[in-house]
Amino acid sequence: MSEAEANAVESVDNDFESPPTVFQCKNCLQIVGDSNAWVISHREMNSFTLSDLAENTFDIEELLRTSDDGLCVYSGIKCTKCNTAIGCIFRSTPRYLDDIRDMYTLTMDKISAYEIGAKTVNPEGLTRYQVDLEIKEDILKLKSFCLSLFEKCQSHSESIESIWDIIKQLPLETKADRDLSPKQAKRGIKRTRK
Repeated sequence: MSEAEANAVESVDNDFESPPTVFQCKNCLQIVGDSNAWVISHREMNSFTLSDLAENTFDIEELLRTSDDGLCVYSGIKCTKCNTAIGCIFRSTPRYLDDIRDMYTLTMDKISAYEIGAKTVNPEGLTRYQVDLEIKEDILKLKSFCLSLFEKCQSHSESIESIWDIIKQLPLETKADRDLSPKQAKRGIKRTRK
């Protein structure tokens, strides 16, 4: 998860009046949940927990696994669109993790976050909306340039075709004609070599 996405997740954890945040599978960008189901984040586990996920966006593995330290039993959660493992549901936990048992714990590295309605500011001090407007203007300029270039190419193509048609209508020159000087060609006399 990028620093901006981690900050979005952290702001959800710290500020209950922040704009809603949407969570997506980082691999295929399918939306899997939002901050309305927020429970808690665990920095040491590099994860956060939601009470619910969006319908038909995840599969829960039937196979139960044990954590490396042997303290937790969990089922994996996979994205239905790309089949990427995005988190787990803890079925058995030590007491300090009771608040996330039977909830959807998502791995921050597998999830991207987008804060709805957020006015993010880039290094030049522009909001996302202003950047989008600048990009739109650049695209319109580029489109205009490409159309102009296409029209010029089309007119040159028509000119080349008309020149080619004229060339095709010209009589073929014979070798004998090439050996004559322009005056001799007018008179029909062959050039002699000295």
